[in-house]
Amino acid sequence: RSPDAAIGSQAQLGRARILVRMGATKDALSELAALARDPKLRAQALLLTGDCYADLQQGDRARHAYEDAVHAAPDSGDAAFKLGRAYRDAGRRHETIVQLERALKLGGDKAPYAAEAFLVLGDVYREGHENEAAVKAYKRYLELAPADAPARPEVEKHITILGGG
Repeated sequence: RSPDAAIGSQAQLGRARILVRMGATKDALSELAALARDPKLRAQALLLTGDCYADLQQGDRARHAYEDAVHAAPDSGDAAFKLGRAYRDAGRRHETIVQLERALKLGGDKAPYAAEAFLVLGDVYREGHENEAAVKAYKRYLELAPADAPARPEVEKHITILGGG
């Protein structure tokens, strides 16, 4: 691959990101189709493809794109987080936990998705009647989430109901 081709592919990925921000999701998908075959940009293109399908309310397609992204970039916390969230939407509890815990291990507490990952984990544990794990995840969420996070009051209520404070 020539340097010009690499720059062109990067530009195409940037253009797809802009299209997504502008709400031109279907146009972005057509840009991304070719990029998913580029080994250097595959994971990024697949993640953005998953985001596009999620925006279009096509959960199965989004989940498949995120699964492919995780395979293309096994060290990506962002990919694991998005896949975990997609599994949550699909009602796949065990896979949700595995991917979100993996995302947190890869990205740590400073990752932009960390608070949301703990929130979703708390919900999944609570629904599975794993109260101790739910309380622990919810408390971690409260430590990381902004003071004005809309989910805060609900999370505090869950902690109280679960006997965690």
